[in-house]
Amino acid sequence: MRLEGKVAIVTGAASGIGRAVALRFAREGARVVCCDINDEGGNDTQREIGGSGGKAVFVKTDVTRSDETARMAQTALDKFGSIEILVPAAGVNDVYAGTLDITEAQWDRNLAINLKGVFLCCRSVLPIMVRQGHGMIVTISSAATIGWPPLYPAYTAAKMGVMGLTQCMAREFQTHGVGFLIFRPGYVDTPMGRQSFIDQEHRDMTTKDTGVMKPEEAAGIILNMVDGEMLYASGSIVNTMRS
Repeated sequence: MRLEGKVAIVTGAASGIGRAVALRFAREGARVVCCDINDEGGNDTQREIGGSGGKAVFVKTDVTRSDETARMAQTALDKFGSIEILVPAAGVNDVYAGTLDITEAQWDRNLAINLKGVFLCCRSVLPIMVRQGHGMIVTISSAATIGWPPLYPAYTAAKMGVMGLTQCMAREFQTHGVGFLIFRPGYVDTPMGRQSFIDQEHRDMTTKDTGVMKPEEAAGIILNMVDGEMLYASGSIVNTMRS
């Protein structure tokens, strides 16, 4: 019950890392606002939490729209009264194409979900956390920012942007009791992770230094990152690579 009494918003909660984080947080006593654009998956996560005796609400959320992220934050306040934790885990990595082949629409979609979505989620909860005088936000980057195969220009650019954005916010809000940490995993065995690999050679190239992590293991790391004492490490990056 490490998170007893705390309220956590988790985006991308329908599957993958987001779902694993939502379930783990609930087991640790948090009241969880599960957010995703996927109704079926998001409601499944909420039902599983409730069936295990936890407390959760599902809010259908398109993280690329500021009105929907604002509604997400307001729902957390209306249902549970505060927001102590945000994990904006919603993301996509469905384009395997080089700089000359990726379309403008594919580029825009990747940047909108993977970077703008993080910005809008943070901007929606930060006034609440500042007013409270405390909060922890964990953003998710990627080992792609260190060295993946070259055919992920939009995804890699977005994940580099997540690191820069998070570190800027860490400095901006350092006197307000709000902490920011960056989780930079290698390959995580999720539906998104699996669809990112077109062949075994590609997979081996990516995982040789990072190994393969289960989403539940990623959730365990993130659980430790949202501990209040991690405030003093605000702006730091937590890696999972073996290199």
